[in-house]
Amino acid sequence: MNPRLSITPLELSPINPVRVIMVPGVLRAHRQPGYGNTVSSSKRHLTAVSFGGWHFGTILTPYRNLFQTIPITMKTKTHSVLWMSIAVFCIPCICAILSKTACAEAESKTILRVMCYNIQHGRGMDEVVNLERTARVIREWKPDLVAIQEVDKNTQRTGRTDQAKRLGEMLEMHHVFGKTIDFQGGEYGLAILSRFPILEHRMILLPPEVQQEQRGLQIVEVAIPDSRTADSQRTDANGRIIRFANTHLSHFSQEERAVQFAKIDEILSADGMPVILAGDFNARPADDLVVQFLKNWRDTVDLESDRRVAADRPEGRIDYIFFRANSPFTVLESRTIEDRMTSDHMPIVSVLAF
Repeated sequence: MNPRLSITPLELSPINPVRVIMVPGVLRAHRQPGYGNTVSSSKRHLTAVSFGGWHFGTILTPYRNLFQTIPITMKTKTHSVLWMSIAVFCIPCICAILSKTACAEAESKTILRVMCYNIQHGRGMDEVVNLERTARVIREWKPDLVAIQEVDKNTQRTGRTDQAKRLGEMLEMHHVFGKTIDFQGGEYGLAILSRFPILEHRMILLPPEVQQEQRGLQIVEVAIPDSRTADSQRTDANGRIIRFANTHLSHFSQEERAVQFAKIDEILSADGMPVILAGDFNARPADDLVVQFLKNWRDTVDLESDRRVAADRPEGRIDYIFFRANSPFTVLESRTIEDRMTSDHMPIVSVLAF
């Protein structure tokens, strides 16, 4: 009986639901059937070797900048005593070598969990404003950076609450608010939450000069803890600096959105700093504005997940997480979180390595 290489799907956890068995040149990435809302990860996540129906190896699962190695042994329908014996004596040694290689590669990467969420000022589909419920949704997915749209600050309808500050307190994250308009005795706009200290914050009001509702671009710079340095990247004592931007574009007019897309591209392309852009763009994937924008940007979406979640919204999504095409990011995982109660939008999460 010849040894037969095989692929076995494996579910890790709701936080990192990547099921991959990959040894370069031997096995390939595999998306588990029925769990199409995840993106197959790269070879840094699992090493395994299979003989005669038995699978031996280790899983390397990233969580933020920490990695965990989990030994596995799996059995398929067919096996033989001969190959099982070979596996028992030989495979552990092979897997140890493969695991060390995977660990070295994974540890050379910084992992970022990015969320984009239009929270509708904390008002759910039950018409109840409940910011604690909003915070629970965000907390469950443990993001490092969060771009939030439709945020109130000291408005009448939300009990004079500074929502960005309150979310930051509940989630123990740094926060900044960016006003786009005055509203109900307070302010309304965008917010960013960050697990890392925010070094710089800018709020830019977007054109056109006359529009139905003022729109904006919120930009922060954060230092990601990392011992590596690169001549092409700015660094400080806290690590490598990246730019994170948040926006909410016009839903009134394609013409307004066109001007806003162009201005954002111009602003965020001014230098070579790595940049992630997230927000509610009020534009569908097939819109010419999005298609043109993707000439310079990359969309982190998992298309299979998007098709499944969008079954009840055939017009397509309007929330995105992008990064500049020349930025050093790799998408490890992306998903839409199927919470249809907390807001009129579902949050999206992408896990990036760089």
